Amino acid sequence: MCWQSLSELTLNITNGDCAVDALSQAGVIGDILPWRDVLHIGPLLPGDLMGRFEQSRVLFLSQYFKLPASVVSEKFKSRHTLLNDLNQYQTIRLWFEHDLYDQLQLIQIVAFLAECCDPEQLRWVVTDHFIGPAQPSELHELFRFDRPVSKKCIKMAPKLWQALTDDNPMSWSALDHVELSAWPFISQTLARLMAEFPDVNTGLSLTQWLLISALSTSPMSGATLFKAYNKLEWAQFMGDSVFEKELAALTTAKCPLLFIKKDHGCWIKNVFELTPLARDVMVGKKNHVKLNGIDRWIGGAHLKENSCWWFNNEVNQLEQ
Repeated sequence: MCWQSLSELTLNITNGDCAVDALSQAGVIGDILPWRDVLHIGPLLPGDLMGRFEQSRVLFLSQYFKLPASVVSEKFKSRHTLLNDLNQYQTIRLWFEHDLYDQLQLIQIVAFLAECCDPEQLRWVVTDHFIGPAQPSELHELFRFDRPVSKKCIKMAPKLWQALTDDNPMSWSALDHVELSAWPFISQTLARLMAEFPDVNTGLSLTQWLLISALSTSPMSGATLFKAYNKLEWAQFMGDSVFEKELAALTTAKCPLLFIKKDHGCWIKNVFELTPLARDVMVGKKNHVKLNGIDRWIGGAHLKENSCWWFNNEVNQLEQ
């Protein structure tokens, strides 16, 4: 299918507002819906997308980002009108990247669409090229990845989403890995999410480990550290607002792993350095969770001090 033959009766769904702007500038035809949620943080609870699930996300995101719930709720409203009338579209095209942020959104979207639209409507452009910063000519080139979403992937999506929202993350191990191979980048996505559980020896998530590793050679400004951290990721997925939260958590913990060496009043300009404790944690002499506790969600699993799941890197498995 060539770019010029796209129908106006198309719903394009993509990962956020930057991607919407890029697709619009490239002349993509049809309605464009940004999927505004950071699903790798906070609870993913079972429930209707625009009901109980959305309510739980509004509550979490408003608290996490310190925003009025009404502001967060408004961000979700663009979904309602378009998703409640999918019959108006001949094609629903999903534009998503290979990273953790995008792939979790893609699982949720396909799981939702599997229940409420004709599978023949669904197509996707799933790529390891980032959509948001792409030039119009680059997006035209990315259209070569346009494919129908296979029936196998459509059938798989509700199982994937159910596993992610299960309060027992061991349900991930029950997924059929032969079937998973039909979904681009999904094995890497699940592996990356699993590595967010605290390491059994250090108590660090992979995000925390990479952040500390990036800072291990010399002090850095927040902006420089953000760039250094992203270079260590398999695929960049974290926005600066979430990264700021990760920095703050390690700096203000009861037993801090970072400290601000030079305070310029802004995390981007502040210069950070590791504490001696951070180096002990990195080699497994100390455990971050046992020192500082934990209260966080990964998917449907709520990790607390007396009920924590751990990632054993040696056997690539979770354990409790």
